[in-house]
Amino acid sequence: MGRPGFYFILIVCGMVLVGCDTSKNPVGETTTPDDFALFFKVGTEWIYELADTTANLYRRSFVVSKDTLSILVREEIPLEGCDRAVRWVIFRNGEADSMVVCQQGDSAILFFREDRFGRHLWLRFPFPLLPGRTWAGDFADYSIDRVSRLELPSGEFFNVIRVKEIERQGNSAGFNAYYLDPRFGILKFYWGTIVTLFEVNHLISWDFLKKKD
Repeated sequence: MGRPGFYFILIVCGMVLVGCDTSKNPVGETTTPDDFALFFKVGTEWIYELADTTANLYRRSFVVSKDTLSILVREEIPLEGCDRAVRWVIFRNGEADSMVVCQQGDSAILFFREDRFGRHLWLRFPFPLLPGRTWAGDFADYSIDRVSRLELPSGEFFNVIRVKEIERQGNSAGFNAYYLDPRFGILKFYWGTIVTLFEVNHLISWDFLKKKD
């Protein structure tokens, strides 16, 4: 699968569907990679509702298909330059992709996409994840803010970290975004691209449903 299928990169209490009122435990103002230990816990699995919208803006045609997507932390792996690393397996429509997640000290978590050509850096979260922080990747610019309230099929979440990604190649549909909470992981992933008004364009979103341990 290409990027819309994940790829990513992006959790409820125990093994049941959760609608936790996270306002009772507000997210701290500072974060470290250790706060996202769930990313590295072998056996952890996240389930998402995936919405794939194809749009022809000129014809005002929108087709939405819905599916479920799951991410499993499969195994720990050795990886040079990483304090710890694990392999994620991403399942959708009977197909599986893999991704490697790497922690570099207290400064960053990196996501590497894997294919037959090797590993390719997909995304880098530098820490601390503080509102107002910005950085540049190879093909995109990033910034961090907070979302006071995020409504998902699994419930409402408050004071959520949002990492915005503005692509420098091609045209993103406004921006791509990753919504994070250390207690749950990636709550929502949004990706969109507008090629031209006359071609089929894609908008992809993952919405968190539940987490299994």
